[in-house]
Amino acid sequence: MVIPRKRKASRNRLRPFAKRTKPAASLRNARTAEDVAAAAHCKLGAAREYLRLRGKGWRAADALRAGKILQEFAELESYDESPTDYHAAVRFLAQEMDANSVDYANATYDCNPETEARNLDRVASEPLTVISAEYWDGSAWHSVGSTGGFIGEDWRDSGYDTELMAEAVAAAQRVLDAIPEVV
Repeated sequence: MVIPRKRKASRNRLRPFAKRTKPAASLRNARTAEDVAAAAHCKLGAAREYLRLRGKGWRAADALRAGKILQEFAELESYDESPTDYHAAVRFLAQEMDANSVDYANATYDCNPETEARNLDRVASEPLTVISAEYWDGSAWHSVGSTGGFIGEDWRDSGYDTELMAEAVAAAQRVLDAIPEVV
């Protein structure tokens, strides 16, 4: 015959009015960059970017990811033609497209005629932009990708910029991982 063991009362049942610890900070309640950094375990620059993107209507997960990517990119960023001090570096370039390479007459931007007319007016007055990201491997710059067709500064916060930066950071990290450690 098995005798059932008595269950111990949980600590909270023994002390129902005991003071409970404050819950950990959450992103949902974060209002300052310091709160975000504490809740998301990220650096202050990434937290500021998170708050900026959330203010623009980005989803929390996407804004946090973009903030962390931009922070990592900033730590490796260099615009020297040959950064001799770095084993790996990254850079982001935004360049105007050649106006002769685009057929404006056949360009369609939206199904809405008002928006399409506004965009065609913008194309006539603002340059089209190509963005690209590159990484330095210790001897030369290598492109990880590019995309274009943005009107003026529309590439900023498009998501494409963040993805290109993430690819450049990943490539630079592979270069750094390949460097043997000196003991």
